Amino acid sequence: MQHLEPEIHFLLARALHVTKGDRTRVLSEARRAADGFGAASEGKAKELAEVEAFLAKHKDAR
Repeated sequence: MQHLEPEIHFLLARALHVTKGDRTRVLSEARRAADGFGAASEGKAKELAEVEAFLAKHKDAR
């Protein structure tokens, strides 16, 4: 199940963003996803790039 954690964190970040949830939590969940994808041994470069793009787009949004 641990291999799904980054996906779950990113899904939660996107859901919170879409529903105008807590911005701090949105970014926290996205960062946790990025950390998980970055640490994954089975080549998650595409997913990591997607999360990093999300973070870059939303880090300054208010």
